[in-house]
Amino acid sequence: SDVCSSDLAVHDHGEHQASIAELRQLAQLLADSSEQQRPASANHLYRQFALFVGENLCHMHLEETAHNAVLWHAFSDEHILQIEQQLVASIPAEEKMSVLPWMLRAASP
Repeated sequence: SDVCSSDLAVHDHGEHQASIAELRQLAQLLADSSEQQRPASANHLYRQFALFVGENLCHMHLEETAHNAVLWHAFSDEHILQIEQQLVASIPAEEKMSVLPWMLRAASP
């Protein structure tokens, strides 16, 4: 149902934020580690990052199939575009500027 789909998306996004925070902590631990600790710290960070990437790819598949099907069933293309434009407009300008370099690197020429 629509509610289940949106509840699942909210839950997944919350887990992603927690995972990103954990990865940042592990990266800082690696940066602060001694030469002896560095291999184990790097290995732990790598493994957690690999799990995060795998989970994120599964999440994206779910968004691009099941969640999109719910959206397309509930809303017209025009309404979905309007929602997307409202979401983008709600992002503070400084946040948009911080993300812009990453988006430009990923854009095709």
